[in-house]
Amino acid sequence: MPTTERIPDLGPQQIMVCDRGFVYVGKATLYAGDLPSGGFWRLENLRNIRVWGTSKGLGQLKDGPTQSTKLDDVGEIVIPAATVKGIIKCTRVW
Repeated sequence: MPTTERIPDLGPQQIMVCDRGFVYVGKATLYAGDLPSGGFWRLENLRNIRVWGTSKGLGQLKDGPTQSTKLDDVGEIVIPAATVKGIIKCTRVW
């Protein structure tokens, strides 16, 4: 069974910037181990950020969506760890 590591210093939820331009917001858990690429991420309560709707870049969403942000419900996915290109710590769940 792979080990799991909650990422406690990344806030109550995370914005995950992934391969091919996908950007998600939700709760991330890293499962290390079984894959040669270094494990995988399980992303829960997940939404795709289709339109940022920001004037100051993606980091502006760490405090929550703007009125112009467009979100699509995804639910839950599991992705290889190597597909995550960046993680932004959110200050609250939104």
